[in-house]
Amino acid sequence: MFPLSQFYESIFGAKTYKLSLDAGCTCPNRDGTKGYGGCIFCSESGSGDFAAGRNLSVKEQVEQAKKRVEAKVKGRSGNRRGKYIAYFQNFTSTYGDWEILVQKYREALDFEDVAGLAIATRPDCLGEEILSKIAEISKNHFVQIELGLQTSNEATGRLINRCYSNEDYSDAVRRIRAANPNIHIVTHLIFGLPGESEADMMESVRFVVRENLLNSSQRTQSSQRDVGLVKSVVNTKDYKICENLCESVDKTLCELQGSVRNFSQRAQSSRRDVGLVKSVVNTNDYKICENLCESVDKDKTLCELQGSVRNFLQRAQSSRRDVGLVKSVDKDKTLCELQSSVRNFSQRAQSSRRDVGLVKSVDKTLCGLQGSVRNFSDFFGIKITSLYVVRGTKLAELYECGEYMPLSKEEYFELLKKALDLLPENCVIHRLTGDPPKKTLLAPLWTTDKKRVMNQIKLLFCEQKIHS
Repeated sequence: MFPLSQFYESIFGAKTYKLSLDAGCTCPNRDGTKGYGGCIFCSESGSGDFAAGRNLSVKEQVEQAKKRVEAKVKGRSGNRRGKYIAYFQNFTSTYGDWEILVQKYREALDFEDVAGLAIATRPDCLGEEILSKIAEISKNHFVQIELGLQTSNEATGRLINRCYSNEDYSDAVRRIRAANPNIHIVTHLIFGLPGESEADMMESVRFVVRENLLNSSQRTQSSQRDVGLVKSVVNTKDYKICENLCESVDKTLCELQGSVRNFSQRAQSSRRDVGLVKSVVNTNDYKICENLCESVDKDKTLCELQGSVRNFLQRAQSSRRDVGLVKSVDKDKTLCELQSSVRNFSQRAQSSRRDVGLVKSVDKTLCGLQGSVRNFSDFFGIKITSLYVVRGTKLAELYECGEYMPLSKEEYFELLKKALDLLPENCVIHRLTGDPPKKTLLAPLWTTDKKRVMNQIKLLFCEQKIHS
């Protein structure tokens, strides 16, 4: 599993922040097309309480949203530069005149530092015209489509006035994958919906996992679940640890000879004798050579990259044609699969340096190699939040007359622990908490203490060995 910050940084090479925007849409269960009133929990702002005003142009909204996150982007030093995702968040941001909406998407992407597009929508509101245009945009930009499933329990879906079925969701995932498998699909789930049991909530998680794995790319279906899904570099006290090196010339598979466990034992017994692990492959027009690694962790079969970045870069400069291909090694297996040939990788590297999945850290004395997530079809995302009650909603009426009681913080985090155990390694965790509007929030009040909630999420990540 990947936390969102790591996923974005692996793609864009910088801290990336979402800019909440309003596309000026409504929802079909609000305007009478499928129903009235919207979902029973949805606020008047369409769950986009922090989006810029819809009376502003997209350009004005982007500029305003940037100012809102400016301090975070610059960091303590005030010099950090980040990138942005234009996030059309509230209501159903594909519901309306598709030509006007596509124009708004493109307008947001006109900003140099806006690196991608995120569109929140309903599974039943992805018409062929707008989906084909979004797929067209995704050929040149990172695109993320967020589907508000909330639950896979059809009875609950009717209760909350969702007005679409599980099949609508499954169909949307299939059609998005068919349009362009590199579109990153994110699914929203809510824990604590009226009448739902723990079993219902865990089944919703399983349903999302099944549908996204079933409809994932051929590459993922063939082997990614079994071997070496891309993993990020693990941060330790003073160094970064990276997984082992492998290379392939004209084949799509590469066997890593010798078990990692034996390698680890040899490395521990004699660090100085391990030395530089090199693989040089001669082909018609290039060579491949990479990294120094050894395992120093007592309990893990990971490899520590030895030597300073300076020395590493000097070696790299002396032979620029030496391009490294890194893949993670599965915990219990001794083979690593390389999914594209060296020749194709080399061609991609020459055509676009940004697409090379090697992220180098040059501001430290060690070099960390980030796994490439260029092929977004290997990954899907999930957002989970506890249901909160805001004024002016049908849910608020149920709460005030005692017919609904939200989850306690303890109950919610117990559910999260069990949910995380169900998520595969190629799942990106986009969010485990929401941002309820304090002015209109009725319950649960523990959700307003964001600092404490985030600290508990960090502890949960630590327990699950998810490196944020």
